Amino acid sequence: MSARFIVADDTPIDPDKARQDWLFQAKDSILACRGQGHNWPKITPGKPRKGIRVRYMPERNGQVEIVATCLDCGKKRRVITGTDGIIPLPAKYYYEDPEGFKTPKGVRVTRRECFRESNRRWVEDVKARFEGVPPTYETASNEDIPLAKFSG
Repeated sequence: MSARFIVADDTPIDPDKARQDWLFQAKDSILACRGQGHNWPKITPGKPRKGIRVRYMPERNGQVEIVATCLDCGKKRRVITGTDGIIPLPAKYYYEDPEGFKTPKGVRVTRRECFRESNRRWVEDVKARFEGVPPTYETASNEDIPLAKFSG
């Protein structure tokens, strides 16, 4: 029997049901990032790339604030450099979650569960797009495992 949690209005919730409900309603991009990792833009010289915001802070002895936004789900990651402009290691990041990223209070969702649901949706999408299209098979060059190829 699973433990029950109480939410703000004193209504008991079943964490297993709440976890399944969250997984069912979560956006594809959020599940993909929680299950496979974020798509942070790279910090490179020159004009900042899409998803990078940089702010020079002369009032803080020349430190630089760097805010990277995940290109898939929109989560923000902020770091402030040392006075030399270099990110100190280990870096201390501050995060801001996009709407829908957090699970309900008292409910834990693992990375594996997010990946599983994301993968289930992907397979469902692939099957729907290729429904009625017969697969062709080709043998992988380095293995003897047949790989399905879809024509269309």
